[in-house]
Amino acid sequence: MLPVGQGLSGRRKAAILLTFIGSQASATILRQLTEGEVHDITRELSLLPSSTEDERQSVLNDFVTKAGNSDVTGVGG
Repeated sequence: MLPVGQGLSGRRKAAILLTFIGSQASATILRQLTEGEVHDITRELSLLPSSTEDERQSVLNDFVTKAGNSDVTGVGG
């Protein structure tokens, strides 16, 4: 498995995460983003069939780690 987040852009991580959390939660998140961010993430979503199981697992591990950290500022990738 890849080390957490290695080689993945923030857009790709976001796109992968959105595929796991369902349409309602994804819509809630997307409403918080700028039009440009939504465009970038939806473009990345169109490329996701090429994501690997290692990438998906890495993103989930990264999200769980950061979600459990109260110091997360929402900035990064």
